[in-house]
Amino acid sequence: AKDAEAQIQALTDKYIKHIDEILAVKEKEIMTV
Repeated sequence: AKDAEAQIQALTDKYIKHIDEILAVKEKEIMTV
């Protein structure tokens, strides 16, 4: 169970970073318009 929790945590961290990058790009696009 511990391993599964660690895997889920790692996936969540990756997912959050990915979303942060997408949001940052969208913010930049909005700024340039």
